[in-house]
Amino acid sequence: MSIQSPLPWGGIIEITVSSIGLFLAIIAVILRFYARSLQRKAISIDDYLIVAGLVFTIATVGVGYALVLNGGAGLHMVDATPEETTIALKLFIPAPLMWASSTFFVKLSILFFYISIFTMPRLRTAVYIVITLTVALILSVILRSFLLCRPFAYTWDKTIPGGVCGSQTKSYLAIAVANLFIDLALVSMPMPILWRLKMPVEKKVAVSAILGLGIL
Repeated sequence: MSIQSPLPWGGIIEITVSSIGLFLAIIAVILRFYARSLQRKAISIDDYLIVAGLVFTIATVGVGYALVLNGGAGLHMVDATPEETTIALKLFIPAPLMWASSTFFVKLSILFFYISIFTMPRLRTAVYIVITLTVALILSVILRSFLLCRPFAYTWDKTIPGGVCGSQTKSYLAIAVANLFIDLALVSMPMPILWRLKMPVEKKVAVSAILGLGIL
């Protein structure tokens, strides 16, 4: 398995952006546990879930590195070798699984945090509904990864006679729309409670903006 040398500019950008994002994620988790220690609070389920999310984030970035180093990522398709194309097609199987697992655990961490601080029955019911949708999303990603192409090996070996694949574009679009819907639900659920609190409007706007960053 050869490594691209020199790396294409697009690959360098991908590795740089992924590395910065991963570094910030690690720092955020470290600061989370540091704040817990300062407040002398016990570790709760949402803390364990965020750690699981970080582990899968690291795995996602690792797959991205492999795509750049061995799979021709950053090159135009016509410039990639047949070996790089095959490697890329194989890596496209774990890539969405790692990403979906990462976002799955991060979403669950937020949702279980909501359960721990909100006692209103209606809001808790909404949280449990979103948890169900989040589980359904990860299951759909798993099924899509292994069932989109038949036989499975046709995912990366298009020379297999009689092989067929569903629409990659439509499946990715469906997953993206479902993921965005869940993210919007996550951000919007605490908003009514926030805006009923007795605090200056500018603070409410600031907190709302911070919560809105969660969509990113």
